[in-house]
Amino acid sequence: MQQSEAMSGEMAEMLIKHQKEFLSNATECKMKVGATDEDVLIFMSRKKLPDTKTGDCFIACMMEKMDLIQNGKYLEDATQMMAHKILGPGDMVAELIGDVSKACAKTITADDDSCKAAKKIAECSMLHVKKFKEVTKKM
Repeated sequence: MQQSEAMSGEMAEMLIKHQKEFLSNATECKMKVGATDEDVLIFMSRKKLPDTKTGDCFIACMMEKMDLIQNGKYLEDATQMMAHKILGPGDMVAELIGDVSKACAKTITADDDSCKAAKKIAECSMLHVKKFKEVTKKM
């Protein structure tokens, strides 16, 4: 087996593991915050965000499960570390994710509860998706 094939297999295993963990977290968060099926489906579509309080709290719960929010505080550095863990150290997209997380952290105010803060982070991140797409097209 060539080295690239081994790396592809390892990457596939890691992605499957993260996907299973993500789905498990989604199920747990749905029950914890009382999110509706529609809230979860909208979030999972990655095209838009839920527009309900339970949907916002679902986003917050998911971010907490991914260790991106702790005690209601957004951990912007954790976002970049997670991206490097999944995509690899020095990955260009992981670097962009870090830049976006720092920019989006500035959208949160002291008055925001964790649900509102998570929604703001998610909205800001979605606005930057175009930037990710442009970079990945060049790869």
